[in-house]
Parts: sequence; structure tokens; C-alpha cells
Amino acid sequence: MAIFQIHRNQNSGERCWCWRLLAENGTIIAESNNLFIKADIVNPIKQIIGESQNYPILEQAESKESVSRCEYHQKEGKWYLKTEKNEIIATGEIDVSADAKNALKNILKEIKDAKITWENEEDDPAYQAKNDDSTTTKGAPGSIFEAFYRGNINS
Repeated sequence: MAIFQIHRNQNSGERCWCWRLLAENGTIIAESNNLFIKADIVNPIKQIIGESQNYPILEQAESKESVSRCEYHQKEGKWYLKTEKNEIIATGEIDVSADAKNALKNILKEIKDAKITWENEEDDPAYQAKNDDSTTTKGAPGSIFEAFYRGNINS
């Protein structure tokens, strides 16, 4: 089963998150063409997963339509997920000797069932929320909060 793996790009700043689609053996199938803010990266991936079965597969020469699509360039060995405005949202490589349409049908099936993961578990907001200890009310050991909590200070 393929996975969308979210990771930090080498760029610094707020818009430094991207994703790659990995095959079961770890081979990169596709990569995002955009950088995202961490809080905004999961929704575009979910949209790609949800729409993957609706993308028509078109060769570059026949790709005159203004629809979201999976477009391939057989001579270059590249394929792209494009929006109706012709913006590239993902890129990948295909074997130039392979039947590109069938290969891309298989990739789109993989996308449909792909899970979303984080390269580093600590970057996952769900992991951070689960392991956030800043909500404790006891305070640091020896603090007035601890003394009050243990009943050593009368109110």
C-alpha cells in the first residue's frame, strides 16, 4: 500500500512542508510541486485521494481540456497531476518503455487507498497534542503550585 509521507523541505520559514507518495517498497512515486504551511498540508492530500479516481489520464498532446487531470509525457518519462487552471500539483516519473496509461491507472488506484503519515512522528500535530505536557497544573517541583496541590499551604 502506498503512503503520502509529509516532510519538511530544506527551505526555512513557515511554508516549508511538502509530501511525497511512496510505494510499499519505499520508492518515490510522486512528489508535491508546492510548499505548504504545516497546518494546511493535509487537506490538499485528502483532496487528491478523494479525486484520484476521477482524473482522466491524458497524453500531453491530447491535454487541451480545462479539467483536473493526470497528464503524461511519454518521451520525457514524466507525469503530472494538474488542476483545471493547468497548475501542476504533483509530479512523478514513468518508464518510457511502459504502457503509460495502464501504469498511471495503477498509480491512481494506489493513491485512492494511500494513508497519510509524517516522516518524523514528532512533527504530526496529533502526536504533539497527545504528548503535550504543558497543560499540567502542578507546576515545577518545589513550586507554590506543588505545595498547594499537596496540601502544604492553607488557603
